Amino acid sequence: MEALQRLGAYHFQTRLDAADFPTMAPLADAFNTMADSIEAFVSHDASQRVTWSERDRLACMSQLTAGIAHEIRNPLEAIVNSVALLVRNNLTPREKQELSGIVSNECARLQRIFRHFIQFSRFPIARMEPTDLVEATGNLFTLLGTNNPESVEFALEAEETPVMALCDGDLIHQALMNLTLNALEAMPAGGRLTVRIVPDERHVAVSVVDSGEGIPADRLEQIMEPFYTSRASGVGLGLAITQHILAQHGTRLVMSSEPGRGTQASFILPRARQHG
Repeated sequence: MEALQRLGAYHFQTRLDAADFPTMAPLADAFNTMADSIEAFVSHDASQRVTWSERDRLACMSQLTAGIAHEIRNPLEAIVNSVALLVRNNLTPREKQELSGIVSNECARLQRIFRHFIQFSRFPIARMEPTDLVEATGNLFTLLGTNNPESVEFALEAEETPVMALCDGDLIHQALMNLTLNALEAMPAGGRLTVRIVPDERHVAVSVVDSGEGIPADRLEQIMEPFYTSRASGVGLGLAITQHILAQHGTRLVMSSEPGRGTQASFILPRARQHG
């Protein structure tokens, strides 16, 4: 915990010696990998990140490391308490099995948190090129359709094709994937998931709309915060990653929702110039 607090205070050279934590060496290694990613991220040449200043990046990483310090408190306490009980000699085999299960589950939870943070901090620099958003969405639907029940209807609404935006196709694919996965989770019993693509002369508006239960107004801002999740197995970095991607494109995510009527997540990209 002290090491995470040091990271949050901009001491990005902080590392753990796995030899000091023999029972949790994998977690110490994961922490060091995360710290390596943070240090590389904040020391990157500012001229290569088109929308983020040095102060913006430091503030972002500080917020995330502070968030991690908060998120890992409960699993760490569960691990420490369980290990303390496991060293006793008066436990039954069943009690030992239950405590070992707690340690295993909480270690897996910590590793998920570290892994998602590392993914966030290592996102590549956006490389802008003309990208057909209609084709990209169609490919995404094909991928999602093979892993979701028939009770989910996928709909692509676009008045024309192709619709070319100036963006990093791979990163926008990741952003759309995060938004559509969130939408699917909001419709456990099935429903309709719509991606709407509306171009004008200079921009392309993209919306991901679900027919789920909706989000109360008091939670709408919370879901945009790093590490906020309503799922026991979730980490809560999906929307933070999406916002990071969109920030590199000079835009942002706008959420609107009404309980009982679904949720819409929208963003705008510059339209690629048409040639010929």
